[in-house]
Amino acid sequence: MGIKYEDNELLISHFFSKKRISYKDLKSIRITVDGIVFETRDGEKVTEKDRLLDDKANLYEAVRKHNISYRDEVELDGMSETFTREELEPMIVKARDYAQELTSQDVKAQLGDAYDIRIEVSEIDEYIQMDLYLQKDGKDDPKRGSFDDITLAFLVEWDTISRRALYGITEEMTDNSKLMEAVQYSMEYLYSEI
Repeated sequence: MGIKYEDNELLISHFFSKKRISYKDLKSIRITVDGIVFETRDGEKVTEKDRLLDDKANLYEAVRKHNISYRDEVELDGMSETFTREELEPMIVKARDYAQELTSQDVKAQLGDAYDIRIEVSEIDEYIQMDLYLQKDGKDDPKRGSFDDITLAFLVEWDTISRRALYGITEEMTDNSKLMEAVQYSMEYLYSEI
């Protein structure tokens, strides 16, 4: 039972049936408290009770590629403001710069001046996040990739008219004390793995 997000379609499996829906045939996706509602361009609605969207890279790529209306009503409930990617950019830069300062000071104090942290902002599925990499002598540690990530924003809606994403933001984006807590947790994780 459940949903598989394949390359060109989603596969919804129940006990005695399977339904395939091509992404190009999807009109909208709504995440509600009762589940996920998929509506096709011909008006058919399919509801999946499990709200979890696992292994969803193909789905979010299809939302953008096929301009499928997407709305996470659960996340939007109580949210006062959403942001476009362009509106997020100055907030992301500010959070990244603050995290860079904190991590750089910390790793040098713990491991020595040869060490530093490189922070890269990435977009994975519906998340915009900071990926943290340990560096020694200006080069990424070859034994590990990103040792942790901190989520800054998440997709809550795809606007089909403007053809762009709208995001909600995490506390770490706007509250330096929350960002500091997240950074400290990440650094403790790093030190426990070394």
